[in-house]
Amino acid sequence: MKNRKDWSITMTNKLIEEETIVLDKIKLWLRNEIDRTELYDENFCENKDDFIQYGRQDCADLLLALIYKWQKGKD
Repeated sequence: MKNRKDWSITMTNKLIEEETIVLDKIKLWLRNEIDRTELYDENFCENKDDFIQYGRQDCADLLLALIYKWQKGKD
């Protein structure tokens, strides 16, 4: 039974490590999405593409803030 328990702990640790790697990649992608657009105010949008870029940046910013809030254990 000890081997099964050790295996279970090893697999759980491996899943946690993989989830951490995925979450880090998501946060990096969100930061890149935020940094690559220069539109920080909707008033500067001149066409529909600007509004799309602004919306993507705004969404990424809000999602990243939520992830950090959830990681601190705050709902």
